[in-house]
Amino acid sequence: MSNDKLSAVDVLAIAKAVASKEVKAVRDKVIPGKYTGSVTVKIAYGLNVGEDYDSMVAASVPWQKICGVLLSKLNAVTIESVIREVLQNGADTAELDREARDAVQRLMEPAKKRCKGRVTCTATVEPVAL
Repeated sequence: MSNDKLSAVDVLAIAKAVASKEVKAVRDKVIPGKYTGSVTVKIAYGLNVGEDYDSMVAASVPWQKICGVLLSKLNAVTIESVIREVLQNGADTAELDREARDAVQRLMEPAKKRCKGRVTCTATVEPVAL
């Protein structure tokens, strides 16, 4: 890679450095308006890239639709009983029978997602006088 190109690691470090907590700290000091400028900076960084991992994206499971279909198959008394039990006991799945637990696991299977490892960075950004 030539000296005028940034490596993928450099790009990640720059993005993390720019998206730092310092941005929030200085935002209040800038009044509304349009700004243009050019600045040359030196960034010294330490970058940690974690391993990819599997995650469960529970929000992708259509729980409301599933609950609606299930409740539509019950009579009013049973619906009230189910709602009362859930509201009183919370969402403790330990009390579910094996078939119910297996069904929940099958519903959650499509919600598994491969995620990129977390990137953390410590960086110092200094202006460079030209």
